[in-house]
Amino acid sequence: MTTGKDQTKQFEKWRLVDSKDALVVYRSFRFWKWVLVAMLPAIAAIVVRASTNYAAGPIIGGAFLALGITALLVHSFLRRGIISNMGVFLRDSDPIPYWLSIVFLLLFYVFSILVILKASTAKQVMDVNLPKALQSQSNVTQLRGDITSNAK
Repeated sequence: MTTGKDQTKQFEKWRLVDSKDALVVYRSFRFWKWVLVAMLPAIAAIVVRASTNYAAGPIIGGAFLALGITALLVHSFLRRGIISNMGVFLRDSDPIPYWLSIVFLLLFYVFSILVILKASTAKQVMDVNLPKALQSQSNVTQLRGDITSNAK
């Protein structure tokens, strides 16, 4: 037989999973305000990356990752629970799995910022992967001459 506390916990989990209640959060000004505040580090990384070395792929990919993870984090904080593949965890009744899930999402958020800041452009990859002798145009011309003279 279930107790009143167990029934309340089950009701809270059901309310968290219910799509009508979950979508209400996305319509609130409070949600979008906190998403904007939480996105500030990612926005700063995008500005730094775009001003120093523009690479569209890492900037766009990292921005989408950061936005999605930020929305999940803010939603979890406002709803006081998180839904994952491991189950539904409420902040009050399941604090350890809840906070471990939050830490996991925060690590992915930091990873998305690193994607924005550290990913290389195609030119940087070519410069790093080419041997030093091939990086200057004069060496390439000299090597072409050596190859053609050896072929004769």
